[in-house]
Amino acid sequence: MKTFPFLLFFIGACSTSYVERPCGSDLTNLWLDVVLLVDNSAGMNQGTLNQIAATISSTFALVRIGTKPDDPKTTRVGLVTYNSIGTIVAGLDTWNSTQELMDTVYTTLSSKSTSSYSNINDGLRIAHKVFSQGIKPSRKNYRRIILVYTSFSNNISFQISNDIKDAGIYIATTGFPDFDDPFFLRNLAQIASPHFNFSSTDMNVIGEMQSALLETNCFCPFGWTQYITSSTRFGVCILSTPFSTTWSGAQHDCRNSVDNGYLLNEYTQEKHDFAFQLVKNTTSPVYTPYHYHIGLFATNGVWNWDQPMGRSLEFSQNYMAWGNGLPTPSSSASAVWNSQKGNGVAWYNIGAYVGGGGYVCETITCDTDNFCKNAKNN
Repeated sequence: MKTFPFLLFFIGACSTSYVERPCGSDLTNLWLDVVLLVDNSAGMNQGTLNQIAATISSTFALVRIGTKPDDPKTTRVGLVTYNSIGTIVAGLDTWNSTQELMDTVYTTLSSKSTSSYSNINDGLRIAHKVFSQGIKPSRKNYRRIILVYTSFSNNISFQISNDIKDAGIYIATTGFPDFDDPFFLRNLAQIASPHFNFSSTDMNVIGEMQSALLETNCFCPFGWTQYITSSTRFGVCILSTPFSTTWSGAQHDCRNSVDNGYLLNEYTQEKHDFAFQLVKNTTSPVYTPYHYHIGLFATNGVWNWDQPMGRSLEFSQNYMAWGNGLPTPSSSASAVWNSQKGNGVAWYNIGAYVGGGGYVCETITCDTDNFCKNAKNN
């Protein structure tokens, strides 16, 4: 919530284009549950274990570890090592400071097991168990992620990792390549969540792991869809509602159904198309052609984009999707909906209190800048 007003100020000062809100990126305000899963089998090089300890230490250097009754933006971290079996070294409520985490990690990884077998399957099973043992009603809205560190990929069961991901838990892997196994990183990547597979040889592996944590901590309230392009996950959530109402009724519902809610803003063709596809996915074809309210409206002849209560954003002409000959110069047609023509939709200005249609709401993501107390976990 800290960055959102600033974002409006910044883009409001620009007369040519607006930018979508990015996900929060403040590691000091990270709020997650994390399990570190480290291979300490006899085949691991001691130098590699030392490197893993240093990597973990750097990754969490800015993160506030533990729980604080007066501050929900904290991260719990547990530690599991595995060789032939997985072992819980620290549960999610063991550490209450970054220093405690670092001390235990360095001590634990200062030596390795005598077992030469690397059973990542049991390691993943035990890591999942740590989350089950650490369940707290007060943290049901916190996202979960397992960070895996290993040099081996033998006998991986993808069913176990898939079951974990299906439970809403992310997996990020950092491989420390065994150059005798050319398929190591490829095999390890198959247990990771999409684009969460990294290598110790990467230029900025610590930054990659931190980005994975921040991305995990950027999500939408239950039922909402995060706005994503081919290259970027934005800090914006969208909800299509097929129920018919007026533009004014739609604005009221968007603003009152969720914190920081408002009618959809369309700054680019990509977002225009993304929202239309969402509408098609959530609205029965019997209601075609599609008509749905968006956040463009006019006050005293000046077009603005809808924003949370008490804010406004003047319309920029950098991107427009008006139908032919529109908008009509009428003070009574001061609201806008998207109306289907052919295979697409275009903006049509209508009366704010007439013309029933569906509508699309927008809000900001739950992330390091916006704590969501009532967000439902997967």
